[in-house]
Amino acid sequence: MYRMGTVQKVDVFMKKSVKITPIESLVPEPVIVSRYQWLVYSSAFFLLSIITFALYWKTLSYDFQFDDLANISRLFEIRHNTLKSLIFSGTRWISYWLNALLYHFCHFNPWGYRLVDVAIHCANGLLIFSLLFSCLSKVKDGWFKQHALPLAWLTALLFLIHPVQTQTVCYVIQGQLEGMATLSILLILQCLVWYAFAPSSIVQAISFSIAIVIAIIATGTKEIAILTPILAFLWDWFFIAQGSWSSLRKRFLFHGIITGLIWLSYLYLLKPDFFIEVFGLSVTAANNQGNVITAAAGQIITPFYWLISQCKVLLHYLHIFIWPFSISIDYDWKLVHSLFALDFIIPAALLVFVAIILWYILSRNKSSLIAVGFLWFFISMAPRTSIIPSAELMADYKTYLGSLGLLFALSIAIVFAYNYICSKITSPRLKKPVAQGAIVALVLIPLSIGTLMRVTVWSSGLAFWEDVMMKAPGKARGYNNYGAELSNRDRYQESISYFEKAIELDRLYIDPINNIAVSYSHVGEIDKAITALEKSLKLNPLFPEGYNNIAAMYRKKGDLENAEKALLNAVKLRPYYGKAWYNLGLLYIDQGKKEQAWESFKNCCYKADLDDDTGFLAFGKSSIELERYDDAIEAYHRLLKIQPRNEEAMFNLGYAYVHTKQYDKALYLYNMLNKAHPDDPRLIINIGQTYYEKGEPANALVYFEQLSCEKEHIPSICIYLARCYQALGSNTQARAALKELYALNPGTRVKKQADQIWATLT
Repeated sequence: MYRMGTVQKVDVFMKKSVKITPIESLVPEPVIVSRYQWLVYSSAFFLLSIITFALYWKTLSYDFQFDDLANISRLFEIRHNTLKSLIFSGTRWISYWLNALLYHFCHFNPWGYRLVDVAIHCANGLLIFSLLFSCLSKVKDGWFKQHALPLAWLTALLFLIHPVQTQTVCYVIQGQLEGMATLSILLILQCLVWYAFAPSSIVQAISFSIAIVIAIIATGTKEIAILTPILAFLWDWFFIAQGSWSSLRKRFLFHGIITGLIWLSYLYLLKPDFFIEVFGLSVTAANNQGNVITAAAGQIITPFYWLISQCKVLLHYLHIFIWPFSISIDYDWKLVHSLFALDFIIPAALLVFVAIILWYILSRNKSSLIAVGFLWFFISMAPRTSIIPSAELMADYKTYLGSLGLLFALSIAIVFAYNYICSKITSPRLKKPVAQGAIVALVLIPLSIGTLMRVTVWSSGLAFWEDVMMKAPGKARGYNNYGAELSNRDRYQESISYFEKAIELDRLYIDPINNIAVSYSHVGEIDKAITALEKSLKLNPLFPEGYNNIAAMYRKKGDLENAEKALLNAVKLRPYYGKAWYNLGLLYIDQGKKEQAWESFKNCCYKADLDDDTGFLAFGKSSIELERYDDAIEAYHRLLKIQPRNEEAMFNLGYAYVHTKQYDKALYLYNMLNKAHPDDPRLIINIGQTYYEKGEPANALVYFEQLSCEKEHIPSICIYLARCYQALGSNTQARAALKELYALNPGTRVKKQADQIWATLT
């Protein structure tokens, strides 16, 4: 009896094997294969997605941290950016457009932004599984083909749950930039795989077309996408062509078109001068204030010292994927100062050793899948670890794209270890459970716990900067920002010591000097605050925050003239500086300049970035005071979109509606407030007045009579009653109400109103 598939029959006379293919094996089984693949993909996608969102779910409610504040919540242009204005305007226009879109739907609520980042990360993990499983299932190497599913599963899982990835996923702006760049590269690789294994020319054409569209979009994600053609060629050589030039040549058109589109697009977006400067080794960078990576703060970062410093950085990146439990947002590292320094010689020697091993592996097998992971990593890191200097010596989020290669190599090691453990267990009943348990215990559980611990660092500004201070104690930035977080919580006295430490570490760092002045002012040391701010403005006379803060000090001391000059400097330097416009409005109120105050409040929320409850409330109040009721209505409408239950805004909006004869709208608002506060006499009076102005004195009288017992405290109620009685033709009752008012001995203004009504009754 034959088995299904190809079998062997031995000829006893000829002594050689003859392959015989039974008829049954010639029957195709597309239903079984498609069901199997559907089950593998759907179960993998479902489980990987659940695990990812479970790990990152609590991060969705975290506030913005670090550069997300500058790039999202403090980015004035986010309000006005559109797809039309941004498309192909730069190498990161996708992120700007995405944030403008999110701002339209959720304003500055971090939940929506963070949800998108987690979704991007999840999509990248799912694509990694799809690419590896589909390609490994077709490779010639029997071991990799046999373990295609566990390798794909494990690589995708490690990519999704590894603690190093928390910096990219929780760092919203980098999650968009690194995440979208990686997503676009993986999508192009997926199109390449579809193109290579397409069953028809139609499928090839569709795959090619999709790849072209994605390639064009990729150039707007982040500059690292410039590596797409190289990484696509690498993937093709190792996973599709498997070292065969004849196979690779079949896709030269695909590679040629994608390469041309991407590199020509970057040539247009970055301009030829950029590439001339890069390859001419003339690109330099300056230190970020508070984050000095050179020996002295004023030194320039040059390509040579940047390049030799990246040896130790690359080793750090390799290390954190094996031992990710000491990672940080910031590291207390400096540039290498010499070719003879140990922090260059030792890392360089180790990297050369790694390069020799890779060369040896590839010399034995030019398409070795053991080597491809490391090649992917080093190629992905090359633009950032070679000759293009940056103010950040290293940042773990930069490994996001390269991590695919390292984690694939790590997965190979884990699967090999799994097989080795199985081979050492003699009991068949214990083999799989024990081996699987060992893998989970030693790899997956610690990584998941590490990720859960790392994401808590992003839970608040205090937690974030405390972690930075602990792991980078020589950097001034951590102390300054931790002090700022304390100040934001009104812990001004505590914050002063942290600002002092930041100033001590970096004398040219302006932020802590400015911040310590604010803390001094809140603890009553105004003169110290002014001295600190004067020092800050000497270091940087183009610092808008310094002028805004010193103006607040001058105002406290009653020096309104110098306060005004400082605020005018602030808004001149930054026309969209909403807080400065707001403070200028308050200053004009102090000076009795109501028109200038109104203009300043209008600028703070319409032309600047204080378009929140503070700005619109101030503009609304100023508009009502100047009887500009249409402006007040617009201001309070905008405010109520932000705070739908702001009662002060609802009350004042009702007042503005009355004065624009929109009585029904006013009554709607007043009645809503009256339900919440039925005993508030202000609401009852305003409802009565609204009915009276509307021409319904009978309804107005109902409300005024509710306050009859309050006449001694609110004599003007008698005026309202008299007007209603008069409108209803009850002059006798109107006179009685006025007599009652006179008996209360009212103020001059109220008495004058009463006299005017009395004159019309006689």
